[in-house]
Amino acid sequence: MIEGAIFDMDGILLDSMPAWEHTGELYLESLGIQPEPKLDWVY
Repeated sequence: MIEGAIFDMDGILLDSMPAWEHTGELYLESLGIQPEPKLDWVY
């Protein structure tokens, strides 16, 4: 009997990268810390 399954749909059915783009900045701002400009900018 199968009790569970793991299915990784990221990259197959959806792309979660846009949701993570500003997460670092938002987290620091929630702590009252002003993040450096372009903190999450990728070269």
